[in-house]
Amino acid sequence: MSKENEHGGNMSTYLLNRSIHLSEQKMVRPSTNERLQLAKWLLIGACVLLASCVSTPPSIMRLGDQVFVTTFPQTSEIAGTQNRITVPKGFITDLASIPPLLESIESKSGPTMQAGILHDFLYWDQTCLREEADAALLLELEDSGVPEWKRRDIYLVVSGVGKFAFKKNSDAKAAGETRFLSSDYVDKLQKTMAKGNPTLKDIQSKAREQGALITYSYPNPATLKAACAAALKAVTSR
Repeated sequence: MSKENEHGGNMSTYLLNRSIHLSEQKMVRPSTNERLQLAKWLLIGACVLLASCVSTPPSIMRLGDQVFVTTFPQTSEIAGTQNRITVPKGFITDLASIPPLLESIESKSGPTMQAGILHDFLYWDQTCLREEADAALLLELEDSGVPEWKRRDIYLVVSGVGKFAFKKNSDAKAAGETRFLSSDYVDKLQKTMAKGNPTLKDIQSKAREQGALITYSYPNPATLKAACAAALKAVTSR
């Protein structure tokens, strides 16, 4: 039986009780081994608690000409609720959610990066409506501390021209294109120095040859849809 089941499914409470138990086993000064055990359980407990409430910042690697890949799953909490969206490790993105005409005032690798990756993923996955993806972008820009005037301009431009990118992605998916690399392949890429300036198609072709270009389906589409709906509701109710 797992620890989680054995202790009623409340892992954080179990870890706290375990720490107290270890510290109270003896009235004398605990041994080095006991102190190490206590530190271990406290560290695990902290990780569990943090994982339940903290969004994951972006982690990407440049692959080529305006082509990047996520090297770690990126989780965003939507509209300050319990609704979350996770962009998987291995998602190929060009960070194109920041329109070229606005790059002079905001770098793709700046505070807008996490929002850009989220938006790119939603535009590719398309479980959510385009308007919902745009709303999620706006909320993530806000959560990332992007000034109000910048996020407003980005949102207005994307809302106006995003339909073309959304349709282009839809057509590409229908033609069999995928933009996900296997986790092992991403790990391999991180250990090698990127050479040249390959295009997206070059990168996809090389990954396909090595069996590393994969299809991806969101683990729980209903959860993703609920998060997007919450984002749109939060934006339109303002």
